[in-house]
Amino acid sequence: MCKRKLLFCVAVVVGVLLAGLPAFGAADSVVGAVTAINHDVMCLTIDWTADSAAGAVTETTVADASGNTITVEGWVFMAVSNPGTPSPTDNYDIYVDDADGCDVFGAELEDRDQVTTEHTCPKMDNAYPADGRFVPSYITFDIENNSVNSATGVLKLYFYRYRHMR
Repeated sequence: MCKRKLLFCVAVVVGVLLAGLPAFGAADSVVGAVTAINHDVMCLTIDWTADSAAGAVTETTVADASGNTITVEGWVFMAVSNPGTPSPTDNYDIYVDDADGCDVFGAELEDRDQVTTEHTCPKMDNAYPADGRFVPSYITFDIENNSVNSATGVLKLYFYRYRHMR
């Protein structure tokens, strides 16, 4: 009788431990970090990894490695996308939305190359604002049209904390 109870307890513990694991593989990851380039320009670096089962990167609010939400609160003027290894599907799409759900780059981060580093500027109403695009809040990050499991990449967003008058 004691052996049965012991086996039952072991089975329950193993079941509880396995229930907390992802069903089909490792989850996707999005981690950001802000650094100062100089006294005017900041860079938000977003490292991302697709999940290991479906290649998905779900829309998420960008946070640092400790889980603290990162806010831009400035004028975003350029993005640089750099696919990693393994590289994502050719013509994958990156979306960076502000707190209102507006695409900060106006679809300019769509159709990214799977091997080439590319850059672009924010676009609003078919124009490229000279001072960039003001983002007063946190941002969300999303990768779409990728099917490569565990694909990686880096997106760098360059921004001014203060507006530069011309």
